Amino acid sequence: MRKTLLFPILTTLLLIGCSTKKSRVVSFEYGEHFDTSCAILEGEVYEVNLIPNSKDSLYPVVNAIIKSFDTTDKAYKTAYTNSRGKFSMSFFNEGTYHLVVTKDGFQPIRVTNFIADTGQTSSIKIILAKDHKLF
Repeated sequence: MRKTLLFPILTTLLLIGCSTKKSRVVSFEYGEHFDTSCAILEGEVYEVNLIPNSKDSLYPVVNAIIKSFDTTDKAYKTAYTNSRGKFSMSFFNEGTYHLVVTKDGFQPIRVTNFIADTGQTSSIKIILAKDHKLF
């Protein structure tokens, strides 16, 4: 009886979670880097391709702005995505940071509590959703 009820509930939650049209982080990885003088964040920013029968499901977002802030909300660094939607930031001060990713026409996203550890590389993939403002 429990398994019979649990499967439809989990399926419904999975479908609801996967069908959201909000900006979101889709992956985050953490690992070692050979340069021990700083922490590095490498990232990619995409938008969903809504064109039917297209071979690509995601398009890179060009010139998205990625700003990092320390825990007191003081601006630390700014980066921009390139033509392939990629960016990189170096953090010379260990600590906890917040990231804000913005691009005109898209919903912004705030990533909280990114921990920059010297000698570590983190990678993040973000999907920005279109902003559907009427005015």
